[in-house]
Amino acid sequence: MIYYIILFIILFYYSLKYEILYKEKRSGKKAILFFIIFIFAFSYQMGTDWINYQNFYEYEIPHIKLEDLYNNSKFVFSSEKAFVLLNMFFYNLGFSYELFTGIVIGFCLFFILKSIEQRSDNFYFSFFLSIVIFLFGYSLEPVFRQLIALTLIVIGFKYIERRNFFKYLFVIILATQFHISAFIALPIYFLEKIDFSKKKFCLLFFGSYIIILLRSKIFLVLIKISSKFLRYESYFLSNRYGLSVESSFLGEIYSVGIFIVYTYIIFYSYEFSKNKKNYLKNMSLIYIVLNYFANIFPILFRVSHYFVIGFIVSMSSLKFIRTPNKKILKLGKRSISYILIIFLYIPFILDAWREIYGTKLNIYRYGNYKNYFVEMVNGRLKNNFYEKSEEYRKNIENFLNEEDKEREEKRNKDIK
Repeated sequence: MIYYIILFIILFYYSLKYEILYKEKRSGKKAILFFIIFIFAFSYQMGTDWINYQNFYEYEIPHIKLEDLYNNSKFVFSSEKAFVLLNMFFYNLGFSYELFTGIVIGFCLFFILKSIEQRSDNFYFSFFLSIVIFLFGYSLEPVFRQLIALTLIVIGFKYIERRNFFKYLFVIILATQFHISAFIALPIYFLEKIDFSKKKFCLLFFGSYIIILLRSKIFLVLIKISSKFLRYESYFLSNRYGLSVESSFLGEIYSVGIFIVYTYIIFYSYEFSKNKKNYLKNMSLIYIVLNYFANIFPILFRVSHYFVIGFIVSMSSLKFIRTPNKKILKLGKRSISYILIIFLYIPFILDAWREIYGTKLNIYRYGNYKNYFVEMVNGRLKNNFYEKSEEYRKNIENFLNEEDKEREEKRNKDIK
């Protein structure tokens, strides 16, 4: 917990200082980058996905040969061949699982945050948003394959700006070799030439809503075209992905209010930034639409992360905030951007708190932070995978079963 508090205090201080003083000198950047990588790349026994990834690294990789990459039924992750090759490379060099993932995640964090820093106005605030919106879960869980794919896509942004489609296409193809969903990022290339006016944005919003409401009928049409679409049934229709998430009336008002705030910042602040890129602005608008409707169609939460960089960059341009008639919003002689920073920090901090401490499961896998190097110095590393994972796995399963039981009891109570 102390690591999170220190990091958030540092980022809040420099975010506010930047908005008040408008200093272009980016002090402390290297130290902050190092601290973020130290915390999030080299966590130890955190999240849940590491159990499957480490099992694959230590017990399957030793038996996989290069020719096996052409046999898709041979092992898990067979469709993401570049990910398998990456595992083979580090394993054959003698790296432990923790050093392998730490190095790879560390490089991913560096390239993502470096790209965000280059395109942002207040990069301190951008770093904070990056952590609480997606890097926290991507690193600590870890959402390993998708993090690598997203990193490649972010690196490929330079080809969007240089208008080199085939190089960007190559990056997308490479990214799909780590996570097949990366193809979703291909249309980002064409966003640079699209002008999302406020009227077009409204059409995007209501059009998306209609499509989401009709998703069941759309899926039935797709399976009539090809039965292969049946493999994606869970994404459209299952209880896990297809049901609405209940929220109170006040919760709905809050969601609408924060959506309006985000939209206003994009159109009346980022629009006037000297660092503005049209494709990033459009990514930001798409992100807030996907994120808003994720409570109805939860799979959109995963899709939205391919557009999240645009949102993060857009939110960093608060000092350009204007009224609808394009006059800068001021309090005295200063822009009110520092007030907006404080206003926006509050909901994101609350979201981060809920993510870490909202359930017993999350407290167990995120709240009790452990760092690989700290555990090494204190002699608490467990070299045997079974010893390291078995008790942890059982505790995770117990917490999951407890949550399922609580949901079932609540459902039965609501029915009565």
